[in-house]
Amino acid sequence: MDLNGEFSAFHGQLLLDQARYVNEAIVHILSLYDDAEPGIPRPTSVLIVGHSMGGIVARTIFTMDNYLPGSANAILTLATPHMVPPVALGYEITQLYDRIEDFWQQGYNSPHAPLANVSLVSIMGGYQDTTVNSDAGNIHHIVPQSHGFSVFTSSIPHTWVSCDHLAILWCNQATTAIGRALNDVIDTRRPDRVKPLQERMKVLRSHFLSGAEVAFSSDISRPETLSLSKVSHTFEDRERIWAYPRVVERKVVGQAASGNHYYILELPRQEELDTFKLLTSCMFGSGCSLTVLLCNTGSAVRKDSSSDPPTLSCERNRLLAVPVPESVAASTTPLYEGDRFTGREYRFISKRLSDLAGFQYIVIEEQRPEDKFLIIEFVNEADTIHTVQTSTLGRACVLTLSSRALRWPLADADSCPRTFAWRPRT
Repeated sequence: MDLNGEFSAFHGQLLLDQARYVNEAIVHILSLYDDAEPGIPRPTSVLIVGHSMGGIVARTIFTMDNYLPGSANAILTLATPHMVPPVALGYEITQLYDRIEDFWQQGYNSPHAPLANVSLVSIMGGYQDTTVNSDAGNIHHIVPQSHGFSVFTSSIPHTWVSCDHLAILWCNQATTAIGRALNDVIDTRRPDRVKPLQERMKVLRSHFLSGAEVAFSSDISRPETLSLSKVSHTFEDRERIWAYPRVVERKVVGQAASGNHYYILELPRQEELDTFKLLTSCMFGSGCSLTVLLCNTGSAVRKDSSSDPPTLSCERNRLLAVPVPESVAASTTPLYEGDRFTGREYRFISKRLSDLAGFQYIVIEEQRPEDKFLIIEFVNEADTIHTVQTSTLGRACVLTLSSRALRWPLADADSCPRTFAWRPRT
């Protein structure tokens, strides 16, 4: 929609006029499909992408008297100030924001509510967007998690960069993720042209939040039997941090022994530990040197037992791994060459131990020694969060402006000023 660059951010009536125009345009677009192909249902809705105030216009169309019910079920907004107007020059724009927010907060209350089938994803550019405060893109107060979420471009898998207010429209790493997500939510067999809400949200989360749900949720294998009498294995001491590679003496056990080695770690049950975390350079899946299994047995395994080793019942691909950018001295900004991602990444897993209550062991299957690493840690999640009230560098105060830090020495570091007067030089 070319709205001629009108300043809807400053004028409420202008925003209402644009919303009315968008509704008329949607009706016209859908009328173009009167002669649908045989066997393909006639479209009844469109996908909407709104940039900046275009996202507010997209939310406003539902409140207008010329809105065609069901004509928009999937909305994606980019750098949109959902919480507050960027500049409140008059009461009218503030009043309009309140009206839209009230409508959306009530729009999910029942299965037949006007927004019951509407999904909304808000993508913000982060600190480089100096036009719209990215915190204003948070939609958690108006949209339930079952219908939408907010995300920064810097946390989208394989994007991992902040975008300014306009660059979010053409940043290759961001637009690649957005384009793939829009393509994957389409279902041409349905009149509304999008997947059902639950499946649609699963696809959107997989593209914008972790990138792992779709790939791994459908690949969960059936339980498999692991007979410890037939494989090379070691019981690892249950340390807080366990790291691979390990130096172990590999023994060929029986004629049926395979070349794989299994490291067996018992899941802790202490109350002071509540979270399992894993970081690895391995990509997981077929062809990888390491595999993580969750295993269980009817009785406790004693590594000093003289009886025959037990049989474990194990499952693969139960843990969803989140891609994170590689963090080494030689790391470069993630880039694409065409459609091929050329950056390097690690995989990260964080799981509550209560969610693993049905398992007793984590087993690392080493298929072949390789130059890969894997770190496992059992932690108390609350202990890993620290709040820093005062930060000093040596005996100086530090004020960071953009990418430059200004420092001045102090006799007492605790006397750092809490407010600053900024007078830029001409």
